[in-house]
Order: sequence, then C-alpha cells, then structure tokens
Amino acid sequence: DFFKLTAMHLSQIQWVYDRAALIALPKDMRAIYAQHIMQLCPDAQQCIITLDYQQSLMQGPPFALSDDEIKQHYQATYAIRELKSANIIEHEPRFAQNGLPELFQRVYQLTPKPNA
Repeated sequence: DFFKLTAMHLSQIQWVYDRAALIALPKDMRAIYAQHIMQLCPDAQQCIITLDYQQSLMQGPPFALSDDEIKQHYQATYAIRELKSANIIEHEPRFAQNGLPELFQRVYQLTPKPNA
C-alpha cells in the first residue's frame, strides 16, 4: 500500500518516476497522493507523465490531468518544467475509438524549490 510508506522507506530516493500513478487516481485522491509523495521524498526530483483529454467524452482510468492541475498540486513546492507535449491520439486507437479527437501526453520535470 503506497500510503503506508514512510520517509524512512525512501530516504535515499533522488528521483521519482510517475508514468501512470496520478492518471490512475480519481481527482479526489490526487492531492492526497501528491502530498504523500512530497512528504516521502521532499528532496527528490520528479518526472511525471500525464494524459489530458476531454474527460466528458471518456471515463477513466486513465483520467485526464491538465497542466493547471499539475500546477495546483506542485507549484508551491517545485519548479515545474514541461519537457514535452504531444497529441498522441493517432498512436492510441483505444482512445480514438472512444470518440476522443485529441489525447495530449505531457512530460514534466519537477525540481524542489530551495526552502519551499
């Protein structure tokens, strides 16, 4: 259980790679997840990969996660740098078959702010 982890378990972590954790969680759990990972690894950089689409056209998971939501969860503690954003709908037929006209994948690098 991720939420039972403590900072002691992850004291040596320098990077967190989130390929599908946030987008797997419903909106009400994302803030709890983000706070927990920041408490577990306060000095670690993070690489977060998200998907963003019109959520009303398809129910998750994976759930849509906007740029604004990334900022909402992390901006106070991390410098956020978007490394890449691309519409990948042509490579994801399952999403296209569900009626999505666009599916944006974004990659972010989060770097802890000094004294945040």
